[in-house]
Amino acid sequence: MDVIGSGDLAITNHNGKTTFTFRIPPCEEIDFVAEITEHNRRFGGGKPALAVEDQRKLKNKQKALRRKNR
Repeated sequence: MDVIGSGDLAITNHNGKTTFTFRIPPCEEIDFVAEITEHNRRFGGGKPALAVEDQRKLKNKQKALRRKNR
């Protein structure tokens, strides 16, 4: 952990290719949430992306509301 704490670490998976990147010294903050938030603000990304578990919970809430309103 001391080594990881001394640099920047990122693990990405794009088009089925996983890339592990590490650099010392750390150069800049890497914040994927801020990046996608800015992208959505600029290009009208619509709804924020949800994790699979959160998508499932949202669908269940919507189904429960539809049942209740019948």
